[in-house]
Amino acid sequence: MQENWGVGILDMMTCRAALGDGFWRAAANHLPSHGQGNHDRKLNFMICLLLSIACSVSIAHLFKYAEEHDFPKLRLYAVNYFVGSMLALTGGGRTFRAHFSPLLLLLGIIVGILFVCSYILMGLAMKRLGVTIPVALMRLSAVLPTVGSVFFFAEIPKTLQILGITLAFLSLPLASQEHGLLQNMTQLRHNGFGWGLMLFAVFGVTNFIFKIQYELLPLANPAHFLMIIFPTAFVVSLIIGLRQKNQFTKRVFGLGLILGTINLFASYFFMSALQALPGIVVYPINGIGIILVSALTSNLIWQERLTRSNFLFIAAASLAVLLIFPR
Repeated sequence: MQENWGVGILDMMTCRAALGDGFWRAAANHLPSHGQGNHDRKLNFMICLLLSIACSVSIAHLFKYAEEHDFPKLRLYAVNYFVGSMLALTGGGRTFRAHFSPLLLLLGIIVGILFVCSYILMGLAMKRLGVTIPVALMRLSAVLPTVGSVFFFAEIPKTLQILGITLAFLSLPLASQEHGLLQNMTQLRHNGFGWGLMLFAVFGVTNFIFKIQYELLPLANPAHFLMIIFPTAFVVSLIIGLRQKNQFTKRVFGLGLILGTINLFASYFFMSALQALPGIVVYPINGIGIILVSALTSNLIWQERLTRSNFLFIAAASLAVLLIFPR
Protein backbone atom coordinates (compact mmCIF):
# COMPACT_ATOMS: atom_id res chain seq x y z
CA MET A 1 0.00 0.00 0.00
CA GLN A 2 2.83 2.35 0.92
CA GLU A 3 4.43 1.88 -2.50
CA ASN A 4 1.26 3.16 -4.15
CA TRP A 5 1.10 6.43 -2.18
CA GLY A 6 3.05 8.36 -4.76
CA VAL A 7 1.89 6.56 -7.93
CA GLY A 8 -0.55 9.30 -8.97
CA ILE A 9 1.93 12.09 -8.62
CA LEU A 10 4.68 9.96 -10.14
CA ASP A 11 2.69 9.68 -13.35
CA MET A 12 3.57 13.07 -14.75
CA MET A 13 2.10 12.15 -18.13
CA THR A 14 -1.30 12.89 -16.64
CA CYS A 15 -0.17 16.13 -15.04
CA ARG A 16 1.57 17.40 -18.16
CA ALA A 17 -1.72 17.44 -20.02
CA ALA A 18 -2.71 20.22 -17.66
CA LEU A 19 0.63 21.78 -16.80
CA GLY A 20 1.24 23.85 -19.88
CA ASP A 21 2.87 26.67 -17.98
CA GLY A 22 6.64 26.83 -17.73
CA PHE A 23 6.50 26.93 -13.94
CA TRP A 24 4.66 23.65 -13.85
CA ARG A 25 7.16 22.06 -16.23
CA ALA A 26 9.91 23.09 -13.84
CA ALA A 27 7.99 21.56 -10.93
CA ALA A 28 7.34 18.38 -12.87
CA ASN A 29 11.04 17.95 -13.59
CA HIS A 30 11.76 17.67 -9.85
CA LEU A 31 9.25 14.87 -9.29
CA PRO A 32 10.11 11.16 -9.54
CA SER A 33 9.67 9.07 -12.67
CA HIS A 34 8.49 5.52 -13.29
CA GLY A 35 10.80 2.54 -13.06
CA GLN A 36 12.25 3.48 -9.67
CA GLY A 37 12.31 1.27 -6.60
CA ASN A 38 10.50 2.19 -3.41
CA HIS A 39 13.71 3.49 -1.81
CA ASP A 40 14.47 5.69 -4.81
CA ARG A 41 10.93 7.05 -4.78
CA LYS A 42 11.25 7.98 -1.12
CA LEU A 43 14.51 9.76 -1.82
CA ASN A 44 12.94 11.68 -4.69
CA PHE A 45 9.96 12.67 -2.61
CA MET A 46 12.37 13.86 0.05
CA ILE A 47 13.63 16.18 -2.70
CA CYS A 48 10.04 17.47 -2.98
CA LEU A 49 10.08 18.09 0.77
CA LEU A 50 13.40 19.93 0.49
CA LEU A 51 11.97 22.08 -2.31
CA SER A 52 8.97 22.86 -0.10
CA ILE A 53 11.34 23.91 2.70
CA ALA A 54 13.32 26.09 0.29
CA CYS A 55 10.12 27.79 -0.88
CA SER A 56 8.90 28.32 2.69
CA VAL A 57 12.19 29.88 3.73
CA SER A 58 12.09 32.16 0.68
CA ILE A 59 8.58 33.26 1.69
CA ALA A 60 9.82 34.11 5.19
CA HIS A 61 12.59 36.29 3.75
CA LEU A 62 10.15 38.00 1.39
CA PHE A 63 7.84 38.81 4.29
CA LYS A 64 10.76 40.22 6.24
CA TYR A 65 11.62 42.38 3.23
CA ALA A 66 7.99 43.51 2.99
CA GLU A 67 7.94 44.33 6.72
CA GLU A 68 11.11 46.41 6.49
CA HIS A 69 9.86 48.33 3.44
CA ASP A 70 6.37 48.94 4.86
CA PHE A 71 4.28 47.05 2.30
CA PRO A 72 0.49 47.04 2.92
CA LYS A 73 0.12 43.47 4.17
CA LEU A 74 -3.45 42.61 3.17
CA ARG A 75 -2.97 44.11 -0.29
CA LEU A 76 0.17 42.04 -0.66
CA TYR A 77 -1.66 38.92 0.55
CA ALA A 78 -4.43 39.52 -2.00
CA VAL A 79 -2.01 39.81 -4.93
CA ASN A 80 -0.09 36.81 -3.65
CA TYR A 81 -3.19 34.62 -3.53
CA PHE A 82 -4.47 35.93 -6.87
CA VAL A 83 -1.21 34.93 -8.56
CA GLY A 84 -1.33 31.56 -6.80
CA SER A 85 -4.92 31.06 -7.98
CA MET A 86 -4.00 31.73 -11.61
CA LEU A 87 -1.04 29.34 -11.46
CA ALA A 88 -3.14 26.63 -9.79
CA LEU A 89 -5.71 27.04 -12.57
CA THR A 90 -3.07 26.46 -15.24
CA GLY A 91 -1.90 23.39 -13.34
CA GLY A 92 -5.20 21.60 -12.93
CA GLY A 93 -8.02 23.50 -14.61
CA ARG A 94 -8.58 21.07 -17.46
CA THR A 95 -9.01 18.01 -15.23
CA PHE A 96 -10.44 19.61 -12.09
CA ARG A 97 -14.09 18.70 -12.75
CA ALA A 98 -13.33 14.97 -12.82
CA HIS A 99 -11.86 15.13 -9.31
CA PHE A 100 -14.27 17.61 -7.75
CA SER A 101 -16.33 16.63 -4.70
CA PRO A 102 -18.27 18.60 -2.06
CA LEU A 103 -15.88 17.40 0.67
CA LEU A 104 -12.87 18.55 -1.33
CA LEU A 105 -14.52 21.95 -1.78
CA LEU A 106 -15.25 22.19 1.96
CA LEU A 107 -11.70 21.28 2.97
CA GLY A 108 -10.24 23.71 0.44
CA ILE A 109 -12.41 26.58 1.66
CA ILE A 110 -11.45 25.87 5.27
CA VAL A 111 -7.73 25.85 4.45
CA GLY A 112 -8.06 29.02 2.35
CA ILE A 113 -9.70 30.87 5.25
CA LEU A 114 -7.14 29.51 7.71
CA PHE A 115 -4.29 30.64 5.44
CA VAL A 116 -5.39 34.26 5.85
CA CYS A 117 -6.31 33.86 9.52
CA SER A 118 -2.83 32.52 10.32
CA TYR A 119 -1.18 35.67 8.97
CA ILE A 120 -3.63 37.95 10.80
CA LEU A 121 -3.23 36.02 14.06
CA MET A 122 0.54 36.19 13.75
CA GLY A 123 0.37 39.98 13.53
CA LEU A 124 -2.04 40.26 16.46
CA ALA A 125 0.00 37.88 18.60
CA MET A 126 3.22 39.75 17.90
CA LYS A 127 1.63 43.02 19.04
CA ARG A 128 0.69 41.48 22.39
CA LEU A 129 3.43 38.91 22.95
CA GLY A 130 6.40 40.19 20.99
CA VAL A 131 8.14 38.23 18.26
CA THR A 132 9.73 35.33 20.15
CA ILE A 133 6.66 33.63 21.60
CA PRO A 134 4.46 33.65 18.45
CA VAL A 135 7.31 32.26 16.35
CA ALA A 136 7.96 29.55 18.95
CA LEU A 137 4.26 28.63 19.01
CA MET A 138 4.18 28.46 15.21
CA ARG A 139 7.13 26.07 15.26
CA LEU A 140 5.64 23.93 18.03
CA SER A 141 2.34 23.65 16.14
CA ALA A 142 3.93 20.86 14.08
CA VAL A 143 3.20 18.69 17.13
CA LEU A 144 -0.53 18.66 16.24
CA PRO A 145 -0.33 17.12 12.74
CA THR A 146 2.45 14.77 13.87
CA VAL A 147 0.36 13.42 16.74
CA GLY A 148 -2.72 13.42 14.49
CA SER A 149 -0.93 11.22 11.96
CA VAL A 150 -0.23 8.69 14.72
CA PHE A 151 -3.70 8.60 16.29
CA PHE A 152 -5.96 9.07 13.26
CA PHE A 153 -4.00 7.32 10.52
CA ALA A 154 -2.09 4.70 12.53
CA GLU A 155 1.36 5.87 11.45
CA ILE A 156 3.51 4.13 14.05
CA PRO A 157 7.03 5.55 14.25
CA LYS A 158 10.04 3.31 14.77
CA THR A 159 12.27 3.69 17.80
CA LEU A 160 14.83 5.89 16.02
CA GLN A 161 12.05 8.05 14.59
CA ILE A 162 10.54 8.54 18.06
CA LEU A 163 13.94 9.69 19.27
CA GLY A 164 14.29 11.99 16.26
CA ILE A 165 10.84 13.55 16.66
CA THR A 166 11.43 14.10 20.38
CA LEU A 167 14.84 15.64 19.73
CA ALA A 168 13.40 17.87 17.00
CA PHE A 169 10.79 19.45 19.26
CA LEU A 170 13.04 19.66 22.32
CA SER A 171 15.66 21.53 20.29
CA LEU A 172 13.25 24.25 19.13
CA PRO A 173 13.90 26.71 22.01
CA LEU A 174 17.59 26.74 20.97
CA ALA A 175 16.60 28.27 17.62
CA SER A 176 15.49 31.53 19.23
CA GLN A 177 17.59 34.64 18.72
CA GLU A 178 16.61 35.82 22.20
CA HIS A 179 17.67 34.45 25.55
CA GLY A 180 15.26 33.40 28.23
CA LEU A 181 12.64 32.00 25.87
CA LEU A 182 11.30 29.51 28.40
CA GLN A 183 11.03 32.21 31.05
CA ASN A 184 9.29 34.54 28.60
CA MET A 185 6.66 31.89 27.91
CA THR A 186 5.12 32.79 31.27
CA GLN A 187 4.00 35.98 29.53
CA LEU A 188 1.35 33.86 27.83
CA ARG A 189 -0.51 33.51 31.13
CA HIS A 190 -0.73 37.24 31.63
CA ASN A 191 -0.86 38.85 28.20
CA GLY A 192 -2.61 37.41 25.17
CA PHE A 193 -2.93 33.70 26.03
CA GLY A 194 -5.95 33.45 23.72
CA TRP A 195 -4.08 34.85 20.70
CA GLY A 196 -1.16 32.51 21.28
CA LEU A 197 -3.43 29.50 21.67
CA MET A 198 -5.37 30.33 18.48
CA LEU A 199 -2.14 30.84 16.55
CA PHE A 200 -0.85 27.45 17.69
CA ALA A 201 -4.14 25.74 16.78
CA VAL A 202 -4.60 27.43 13.39
CA PHE A 203 -1.10 26.60 12.15
CA GLY A 204 -1.34 23.01 13.36
CA VAL A 205 -4.85 22.35 12.04
CA THR A 206 -4.10 23.95 8.66
CA ASN A 207 -1.16 21.62 8.08
CA PHE A 208 -3.08 18.58 9.28
CA ILE A 209 -5.94 19.19 6.82
CA PHE A 210 -3.51 18.49 3.98
CA LYS A 211 -3.01 15.03 5.48
CA ILE A 212 -6.76 14.54 5.89
CA GLN A 213 -7.31 15.52 2.25
CA TYR A 214 -4.76 12.99 1.01
CA GLU A 215 -6.09 10.12 3.13
CA LEU A 216 -9.78 10.75 2.35
CA LEU A 217 -9.58 12.26 -1.15
CA PRO A 218 -6.23 11.37 -2.75
CA LEU A 219 -5.47 13.42 -5.86
CA ALA A 220 -2.99 12.62 -8.61
CA ASN A 221 -2.41 16.35 -9.05
CA PRO A 222 -2.11 18.54 -5.92
CA ALA A 223 -3.05 21.56 -8.04
CA HIS A 224 -6.70 20.42 -7.91
CA PHE A 225 -6.81 21.12 -4.16
CA LEU A 226 -4.81 24.34 -4.52
CA MET A 227 -7.38 25.55 -7.08
CA ILE A 228 -9.84 25.82 -4.19
CA ILE A 229 -7.48 27.01 -1.46
CA PHE A 230 -5.86 29.97 -3.18
CA PRO A 231 -9.01 31.57 -4.68
CA THR A 232 -10.68 31.29 -1.26
CA ALA A 233 -7.71 32.96 0.41
CA PHE A 234 -7.71 35.65 -2.29
CA VAL A 235 -11.38 36.51 -1.76
CA VAL A 236 -11.02 36.56 2.04
CA SER A 237 -7.89 38.75 2.00
CA LEU A 238 -9.45 41.06 -0.59
CA ILE A 239 -12.61 41.55 1.47
CA ILE A 240 -10.67 42.21 4.67
CA GLY A 241 -8.22 44.44 2.81
CA LEU A 242 -10.98 46.74 1.54
CA ARG A 243 -10.75 48.57 4.85
CA GLN A 244 -7.19 49.60 4.08
CA LYS A 245 -6.66 52.92 2.34
CA ASN A 246 -3.48 51.74 0.63
CA GLN A 247 -3.67 51.33 -3.14
CA PHE A 248 -2.42 48.46 -5.26
CA THR A 249 0.93 49.82 -6.44
CA LYS A 250 3.48 48.44 -8.89
CA ARG A 251 5.76 47.35 -6.09
CA VAL A 252 2.90 45.49 -4.39
CA PHE A 253 2.09 43.71 -7.65
CA GLY A 254 5.77 42.94 -8.24
CA LEU A 255 6.44 41.43 -4.83
CA GLY A 256 3.01 39.74 -4.84
CA LEU A 257 3.85 38.06 -8.14
CA ILE A 258 7.05 36.59 -6.73
CA LEU A 259 5.46 35.69 -3.41
CA GLY A 260 2.40 34.07 -4.98
CA THR A 261 4.50 31.88 -7.28
CA ILE A 262 6.75 30.65 -4.48
CA ASN A 263 3.81 30.26 -2.09
CA LEU A 264 1.92 28.04 -4.51
CA PHE A 265 4.86 25.73 -5.12
CA ALA A 266 5.64 25.54 -1.40
CA SER A 267 2.19 23.97 -0.94
CA TYR A 268 2.50 21.92 -4.14
CA PHE A 269 5.78 20.28 -3.14
CA PHE A 270 4.59 19.84 0.46
CA MET A 271 1.48 18.00 -0.73
CA SER A 272 3.60 15.90 -3.09
CA ALA A 273 5.80 14.83 -0.18
CA LEU A 274 2.73 13.88 1.90
CA GLN A 275 1.60 11.58 -0.92
CA ALA A 276 4.66 9.36 -0.54
CA LEU A 277 5.98 9.86 2.98
CA PRO A 278 4.20 9.38 6.34
CA GLY A 279 3.01 12.46 8.17
CA ILE A 280 5.25 11.54 11.13
CA VAL A 281 8.19 12.08 8.75
CA VAL A 282 6.99 15.07 6.73
CA TYR A 283 5.75 17.34 9.52
CA PRO A 284 8.77 17.23 11.85
CA ILE A 285 11.33 17.41 9.02
CA ASN A 286 9.41 20.23 7.32
CA GLY A 287 9.15 22.24 10.54
CA ILE A 288 12.69 21.69 11.72
CA GLY A 289 14.05 22.11 8.18
CA ILE A 290 12.44 25.53 7.73
CA ILE A 291 13.93 26.76 11.01
CA LEU A 292 17.33 25.25 10.23
CA VAL A 293 17.61 26.74 6.74
CA SER A 294 16.12 30.05 7.93
CA ALA A 295 18.79 30.36 10.62
CA LEU A 296 21.60 29.73 8.14
CA THR A 297 20.26 31.97 5.37
CA SER A 298 19.30 34.80 7.73
CA ASN A 299 22.92 34.93 8.79
CA LEU A 300 23.94 35.45 5.16
CA ILE A 301 21.11 37.72 3.99
CA TRP A 302 20.26 39.82 7.06
CA GLN A 303 23.53 39.44 8.98
CA GLU A 304 21.69 37.92 11.93
CA ARG A 305 24.40 36.53 14.19
CA LEU A 306 24.13 32.92 15.32
CA THR A 307 24.48 32.37 19.05
CA ARG A 308 26.01 29.36 20.74
CA SER A 309 22.54 27.95 21.37
CA ASN A 310 21.74 28.41 17.65
CA PHE A 311 24.73 26.25 16.72
CA LEU A 312 23.57 23.62 19.21
CA PHE A 313 20.15 23.74 17.56
CA ILE A 314 21.68 23.24 14.10
CA ALA A 315 23.56 20.17 15.33
CA ALA A 316 20.54 18.72 17.17
CA ALA A 317 18.16 19.46 14.30
CA SER A 318 20.49 17.82 11.76
CA LEU A 319 20.71 14.70 13.92
CA ALA A 320 16.91 14.69 14.35
CA VAL A 321 16.38 14.76 10.57
CA LEU A 322 18.74 11.80 10.13
CA LEU A 323 16.87 9.83 12.80
CA ILE A 324 13.43 10.62 11.38
CA PHE A 325 14.27 9.84 7.74
CA PRO A 326 12.56 6.53 6.78
CA ARG A 327 14.79 3.52 6.17
